[in-house]
Amino acid sequence: MPDLVGVAIGAALGFGARIVEQARERRRRRRAIATVLLDELRWIELTMRQLHGEQNAARRGGSPIGSTLLRVRNSDDLFLFSPTTISHLLNIAGTLVAIEDVTAAFQSKKLDVSAHRLVSANAGFICERIPGVKDDLVREGGTPPPPEPLSIAYDGEVKALPPLAFPEWDMSQVGRSSTGSSS
Repeated sequence: MPDLVGVAIGAALGFGARIVEQARERRRRRRAIATVLLDELRWIELTMRQLHGEQNAARRGGSPIGSTLLRVRNSDDLFLFSPTTISHLLNIAGTLVAIEDVTAAFQSKKLDVSAHRLVSANAGFICERIPGVKDDLVREGGTPPPPEPLSIAYDGEVKALPPLAFPEWDMSQVGRSSTGSSS
């Protein structure tokens, strides 16, 4: 009988340790995703502010805005967050999709110039909600990205490149032997 009690206690302790480890992993994953989303939110805000001020906002081209947020929206990772945070993330994600849909409809001539106002209005909607979503993600354990200057080229300005971060990938050395002669 004492052996059975020992086995039961051991099984209960093992089960409890597994639950604690799963909770730790869930918390770590939620913090990591919240941090990534905070970084992306900064770019979403910048892009939305630009679109809000554009007269021809529906002419926007390029890759979809908020691709990480849209992937999280369609994954089980969304359920790592509180219901309030989920609701706020879904509102922004849905509006990003609406902007992409309106832009695509305008570019395929299914919408007229009213599309520009729709895109600008939706961009404004997102800008109004970003501070609250940022606060949500920080409460969820995310770390806001450090302030850094934007690297945007204006008027075709081309800056000199910094030294290679991975010097072993120096493409100027491709096809040369270790002695420096061509192969």
